[in-house]
Amino acid sequence: MNLLFIISILFSSFFSNIILLPLPFNQYAYMLARETIKQHDRSIQAQNKLNSKEKVVNLYLQLLQGNEYVNTKKYFYPSRPIETELENITKSSFYQFLKLLPKGGNLHLHETQILDRKVLLESIKNSPEYDLLYICDQNDCIKNKYYLNYYKNNVPSGWTKVKDSNWTISNIIKKTTLIGILNDLKTPIYSTDAEARWNLADQHGVFNFYRDLLRYNVTRFNYMKLVLDHALEENIQLLEFRRGFFGNLFYFDENGIRISINATEELDLLLKF
Repeated sequence: MNLLFIISILFSSFFSNIILLPLPFNQYAYMLARETIKQHDRSIQAQNKLNSKEKVVNLYLQLLQGNEYVNTKKYFYPSRPIETELENITKSSFYQFLKLLPKGGNLHLHETQILDRKVLLESIKNSPEYDLLYICDQNDCIKNKYYLNYYKNNVPSGWTKVKDSNWTISNIIKKTTLIGILNDLKTPIYSTDAEARWNLADQHGVFNFYRDLLRYNVTRFNYMKLVLDHALEENIQLLEFRRGFFGNLFYFDENGIRISINATEELDLLLKF
């Protein structure tokens, strides 16, 4: 089974009633632990009884919410394209406060939803793996245009070594994220046309540009560390890592050949990392 880890973290001086659970290493234990957290969250929501500190937080939240409504009543962000308004949204006081609040079992997070691609690429750039990083950008690279991968030798036709090219992190992000692709469209997609936007993401392989990078065991484990760091910043209390999301991990042998890592070997390597 793919689901391997459940990580529950408690951090807030205002909310201290979340149940901490041990780290399970099998699917059944994971399901039980996750359901326990969700049930506990639902029971708290049903009671809706705030202590004195939580009441202060709630009043402040309502104040910020009211201010946000007044400030944006003639310019409603959700009705506008996310690619043009994301910066405005994330800079607002209301958003910044929501970011600080703890997110529990029902409002949880998957690993693919939190880490900015810029952070990942900067991490790779500052690591030995940067010397192995290639991008599929040449004319004969049609099927996997702008995909990223590692190669030690036998580089396929159509791939360019990033380190020895004019590619910058900023330019790679523009080609490999949905917002970058949306901003590059000659004919914009209407902001409420969710189906067209999902189709665009699928057409360009938005969810696959970085897949092979995260299958390399060293990058994968560094990626997990970065995700955990950012989860702490976002006050996430339940974070799910799915072992098989990107496929089996691999490492390079001394000849530069990819060697697949099975689930047991991966767990052993992770515990030693």
